Amino acid sequence: MRKWFMLQPDFFAIFHIYLPFMYFYRTKTNTMNLEAQLLVEMSRFNIDCVAQAVGCDQKLFDQLWQMVLQAKPPIPWRAAWVMEIVSEKYPELVYPYITEIIEQLPLFQSGGLKRHFSKILLVCSIPETHLGILLNTCFEWLLSAKSEIAVRVHCMQLIYNISELEPDIKPELIAALETIIPLHTGGVQNRGKKLLYELYKEIG
Repeated sequence: MRKWFMLQPDFFAIFHIYLPFMYFYRTKTNTMNLEAQLLVEMSRFNIDCVAQAVGCDQKLFDQLWQMVLQAKPPIPWRAAWVMEIVSEKYPELVYPYITEIIEQLPLFQSGGLKRHFSKILLVCSIPETHLGILLNTCFEWLLSAKSEIAVRVHCMQLIYNISELEPDIKPELIAALETIIPLHTGGVQNRGKKLLYELYKEIG
């Protein structure tokens, strides 16, 4: 009996870890249950469980996007995190939403939303009709002192990717990078220096 009580905490710890996964699979066809699952706990494990359950299901992916637009915090950025993970494996699921995502970007206030969607757009083909909106948003976030490091890194890469199609913006990107690199260390400085190196070679 004493040995059973010694093992009991480990049992409940394992059960707590797997409970969200089992609960979602039991109820995954219901939008409100999907929201409830995202609220079970804030952990990478829970996010991965939801992403795995959503899989390549376009209807469930659409539910995530609707939660980004309509649900109350913290649901939107958790749903965005799931969308990022799912889109890495099934990028075709995000294609129908690219223009709408770009149009919503300037409205996002959450650092989590900015971080996840700027990363999602890194692997997407951007329609020419929306290059201007995306560029303006990325330059604004890149130069904003309030932006997270990851957001700035994603934005500078997005602008560079677009500059391969629109070379006229390269000088503006160089000026922006030369401004922010001395003010940062780590990811911003490392990615910024690599992009500056490439830009200097391209412009000559």
